[in-house]
Amino acid sequence: MSLTTPFQPYPHTRKVAGVLAFICTVVCIGMASSAVMERATTQTEQLVMLATAVALVLGSHLLPALSRRNVVTKVLFVVCIVATVYNQAHFFAKATYRAGEHRAKSVAVTGHTLALQQELDSITARPLAKVAADLAKATAQDAATQSALARCQVKNPDKCTTAQVLAVGTAAKVQALQVENTQAHHAADLRRQLANAAAAHDAAQVLRAADPVDVQLAAITGLSVEHIGTIAAVLQSLLLELLGAALWTVALSAPAAVAVTAPAAEKRERNTTSVKIAVIGKSSVATS
Repeated sequence: MSLTTPFQPYPHTRKVAGVLAFICTVVCIGMASSAVMERATTQTEQLVMLATAVALVLGSHLLPALSRRNVVTKVLFVVCIVATVYNQAHFFAKATYRAGEHRAKSVAVTGHTLALQQELDSITARPLAKVAADLAKATAQDAATQSALARCQVKNPDKCTTAQVLAVGTAAKVQALQVENTQAHHAADLRRQLANAAAAHDAAQVLRAADPVDVQLAAITGLSVEHIGTIAAVLQSLLLELLGAALWTVALSAPAAVAVTAPAAEKRERNTTSVKIAVIGKSSVATS
């Protein structure tokens, strides 16, 4: 003969699991909702997608605890898991992207680049192509005036004042353009250096934007940084969903009923008592 009474070995297990399950579900709903809200444009779309995200998270967390032996429920649970993992992976990806942008902005421009820019700003020369064209034209004019002056001095040296003035003017213009041409060449060189510095700065920003752990894992596994980030986001999302389902299963489980069997000595004592009662009864019947 056995006595069966309800027995719970850990009284606070379900309460603790319930609290943890609630926290996990709230976190997952927040991540999934944030992800779907970013992909909606109108208020109606946002509300519908928000409700969908909440339903999927609740389905993936509560279905195993509410119905464990139903095949349809298991299929729905898997579908909810896949959809919710997709939304949460999008959340992790966006968070990683924003963190990368923040890290990229921390890459400061070097002092050498600032010095090059200041030097370039101090140069007032026109573009090199235009200065070179004007210099070529002025050089041709100067050569013509110098030739005219030479011919004039050969023919009539006393009447070459105008030719001398023209020759001096064209020579001065050529000299000024040569100075400007030198500055234009220097400015062009500075622009090339600045372009190289900008390219190096962009490369540093790209390198800084990548998650350091993803970079190390990519170097170890041979995968790209983007693939590592996607895999990490999916694994974290899947872990959260399975954790939520497991916690709700514990929190909503019925108290365990444990069979309590009487000790063997108690059984023997009850059997002996029954035999004595039976003997006494027969004796009474025989006496009467």
